[in-house]
Amino acid sequence: MPRFLLLVLAALPFAGCINIRTAQELQTPQALQQSADLAEQLLSLLPAEQAATPEARQEARALADAAYRGSAAIARINRPLFPCWLNNRIINSPFRLRDRGLCWQWQEDLFRELRRTPTSFFRLGCCVRDAGNRHEHHAVYLAPAGAEWPCVRVLDAWRYQGHLAVLTPLEVAEDEWVDEPQTAQWLGAYFPEGHSLPMEQWARVRSDNRWNYREYFPISDRRGQNTKQYREMTQRIREGLQQRNGKPTDY
Repeated sequence: MPRFLLLVLAALPFAGCINIRTAQELQTPQALQQSADLAEQLLSLLPAEQAATPEARQEARALADAAYRGSAAIARINRPLFPCWLNNRIINSPFRLRDRGLCWQWQEDLFRELRRTPTSFFRLGCCVRDAGNRHEHHAVYLAPAGAEWPCVRVLDAWRYQGHLAVLTPLEVAEDEWVDEPQTAQWLGAYFPEGHSLPMEQWARVRSDNRWNYREYFPISDRRGQNTKQYREMTQRIREGLQQRNGKPTDY
């Protein structure tokens, strides 16, 4: 039996043992405090005179709330397996048992959710760690508008499968994260600031080619629109909008 299958069979009894937060669980005092703490961390990145304004505080609270709620909603939609390495192994295998849940897909999904909030004091970006090797990892970040890297808070929804991890500038520097401006620019074209696209809409879908099972296409590409995963995405969009009475989000 291939080693990959042995790993999967050994890990399956423990897979999925993670609490995916419901909308109600995000209203508990502990969850609300996490969001409030992130908002204060974001404000700490701003000059004191800006951070004290009601407009900046409102924007920070809206972004922090969207980060936690969006991370949980992505997990509820994609139903990731835990631990993360098992989820990635299954997605990146030729068996195609799962199509979504890689860190860069979480990055794109959380970028989409955060772009719903128009910003004046902060900017949304993308970053990568260990680019080019097998440990490569992607996330998003929030930074003061006009600030230089790494004056940021990195937001990693993948690490704990929907339970948001927040990294400080010191942790960002120690782990050698780097900015990904091209990715942010590309995703910004798909998800314009203040958009109202449904949360089931992705930026890329997987090729149906079983001989190139790690090939993905943008949803604007005709090749992407002819894939099984694109049809799955459009079906999810229809079902999600029906459940939410036509609203793009209902965390």
